[in-house]
Amino acid sequence: MASRMLRLKATFDRQATTCIEYAEQYQSHRGVLEKIAVHMERHPDWDNPRAKSKLEKLRDIYVGMCEVENQMKMHASTVEGVRDWALQTEPDLNTKWAQVIEAKKEELKRATLEDQKRSIEENLREYDRTVWNVNHRGQPMPGDDDEELVVAEVKLSIKCPVSGELLDKPVRNKECKHVYSYESILQLIGKKTRVNCPCSGCNKMVNKNSLIRDQRAERAVKEYIKQTEKRKKQSQTDIDFTQM
Repeated sequence: MASRMLRLKATFDRQATTCIEYAEQYQSHRGVLEKIAVHMERHPDWDNPRAKSKLEKLRDIYVGMCEVENQMKMHASTVEGVRDWALQTEPDLNTKWAQVIEAKKEELKRATLEDQKRSIEENLREYDRTVWNVNHRGQPMPGDDDEELVVAEVKLSIKCPVSGELLDKPVRNKECKHVYSYESILQLIGKKTRVNCPCSGCNKMVNKNSLIRDQRAERAVKEYIKQTEKRKKQSQTDIDFTQM
């Protein structure tokens, strides 16, 4: 029985890992789409009807990718939930796993429907803001409210509150807007349903479904690395000059 459960656990772990990898690929593809949209927006003819039509199509594809990414994450959570249930109850050999997984998926879908909608809306809002800022930086985007403007102006830390290191694949907690490194916060959450936000003084909770990619933090980290490398090169140039 023990060896059977270990094989079962390994199978579920592989499925969950595969789904997470697919979700990460879609997240990466969304980033590529955003770069294409920014490039198009920078074109001199960005405001003509044909260009606007293409941008709208890109936005629709972006929404579709958000939806598939959410489905992959949900399936991974479903598989992990069934795995934990199986390890606790040790079901018999005749268990129809496909039916169990489908039932659990529908249950999770109903429970997280609003969170999924909010996740897509926030990702889309970030996408729209990035494209909007190409030609309208400093101007409020249509639909902005006071809370969004405040969040956009908050001083951003590029260090992960969990690891203390530079943010890596930064994700934002929808509940409190704090940003963490993806792998670090996942390790903190572990097999728990949710945990307290690790930021000092924050009383909000964080779970896997409350995390969304933070492209603003990604840009801040890239800019920091770029500036650091630039300073290093300049410092080396100064040293070489003094040794001449």
